[in-house]
Amino acid sequence: MLGASLLFATMGVCVKLASELYPAGEIVFYRGLAGMLISWLVARAQRVSLCTKVPAMHFWRSLCGVLALGLWFHAIAGLPLATAVTLNYMSSVWMALFLLGGAVLLGSAQVDGRLFAAVLIGFAGVALVLRPTLEQHQLWHGLAGLLSGMVAAMAYLQVTALGRRGEPDTRIVFYFALGGVVAGMASMLWTGFSTHSLRGAALLLAVGLLATAAQLMITRAFAIGSVLSNAGLQYSGILFAVLYGVLLFGERLSWMAIAGMLLIVGAGLVSTLLASASGAAKPLRKVEMPIYRNLISADELQALLASGTPCVLLDCGFELADPAAGERAFAAGHLPGAQYVHLDRDLSGAKTGRNGRHPLPERAALAERAGHWGIAPGVQVVCYDAQGLPYAARAWWLLRWLSHDAVAVLDGGVTAWTAIGGTLTREVTQSEPRPPYPVLAPAMPTLQADELLAQLGRRVVLDARAGERFRGEVEPLDPVAGHIPGALNRFFKDNLRPDGRFKPAAVLRSDFEVLHATPAQLVHQCGSGVTACHNLLAMEHAGLPGSALYPGSWSEWCADPDRPVARG
Repeated sequence: MLGASLLFATMGVCVKLASELYPAGEIVFYRGLAGMLISWLVARAQRVSLCTKVPAMHFWRSLCGVLALGLWFHAIAGLPLATAVTLNYMSSVWMALFLLGGAVLLGSAQVDGRLFAAVLIGFAGVALVLRPTLEQHQLWHGLAGLLSGMVAAMAYLQVTALGRRGEPDTRIVFYFALGGVVAGMASMLWTGFSTHSLRGAALLLAVGLLATAAQLMITRAFAIGSVLSNAGLQYSGILFAVLYGVLLFGERLSWMAIAGMLLIVGAGLVSTLLASASGAAKPLRKVEMPIYRNLISADELQALLASGTPCVLLDCGFELADPAAGERAFAAGHLPGAQYVHLDRDLSGAKTGRNGRHPLPERAALAERAGHWGIAPGVQVVCYDAQGLPYAARAWWLLRWLSHDAVAVLDGGVTAWTAIGGTLTREVTQSEPRPPYPVLAPAMPTLQADELLAQLGRRVVLDARAGERFRGEVEPLDPVAGHIPGALNRFFKDNLRPDGRFKPAAVLRSDFEVLHATPAQLVHQCGSGVTACHNLLAMEHAGLPGSALYPGSWSEWCADPDRPVARG
């Protein structure tokens, strides 16, 4: 907040000089244009998408912010810089009054009275420092400055609300700058376009750079800090304005001004100490995030990562016909912070020739791998791939089998992530290793080959392979074609919409209810126990939990010539 106040005061000097050449609306336009460009570049560097799920909140924040900015620039043009800054910094008192009034209306004591008093004492210091006096011809400029403070207070409170919704600072600043461009262009169409000089262009550039840097800093401060604590520290901008007045305009400081400075600094320090002691300075953004257990959308993942919540990302990309393809794709580009997990090495156990192509790993070995990936009880895990999510579903099922509840699959995979502007990186990161995950009783039911054979006719077997493989028309992977007698077929890709995301839960529920079997009666299988997990995930998403997995699936079943085989 101190850095933002210094930059804003410096910007005020540039605005006052630029106002000799340009109307306020045109300065707002170029300030917004520079802000859009800078925040866009920062967003790309931080791999933050500019897409938002709360456009209405950004609209009102931008409307208030741009209106306050235009009023303030108008005030700077017609008033001494120190007086214009004073009136704008009334926003701190307005905020305190808004919050105190809200607490009174709610019948609560949510606002610390000592903090409120510190803010008022700070403004008393402002009065001593600046002793603003308005001449008759400056009345409208003074009114504009006063209104700018009130509207700015509304904008700052909206910034806080956006921070609580998990909106990144860069995105908030971008939409504010966009609002400035729109409003400024409307003003220029009304008043006309000014001619430029080298001095004017330099001043406009300085306004844009200083304002955007300050806006990023102040947005961060209001998004993660106490509103009233920030209000107290914000008064430091008045001190900087006074110093500029002394250095640039030859203003002299009286003993009253010095006393006012001390009051301002004291108010900022006291408000910070009180806020810290009372817990009011705890970051607002660190709100409780939901636990994602089945699916997580790309937007939800982006908000989760922006919130700072610990999250382990597992890239599960794989190709059965080319086992090294997933690693190559990961090296070419993956979600920032993701780790690569290999189907054969990490998500499968040792093969004996009779237990299938992808047998389950030993639970102790899986627990050790989970700890190596940084997974511990309660840590959110998100799995994804770019192949329709069968391998991500396998990782999801294994972690659920390990009794880890907070695990979800990125709905739509890599395609959904890039569709919202999410970036990919080649940078390889490794989560901090943890101890092996606690080995508890399996949380997902399984059925072995001999158990399934004994229950044929009494359990409903659902095969997730493509129809031609199920019918035995082709078999590219296993030595015998066909399926388990009595099994039904549901190709795992039938769970997806054309864009690669899962169908709505109600649609999937209707699809599975057609089988006329309860979840407990269903046994899922496929070629090797991988794509069957996709159907299991779809059922969980549909609110139909409790089905069992036959891990060995067809590759294990057909390895024993004594087991029956059906075709057609």
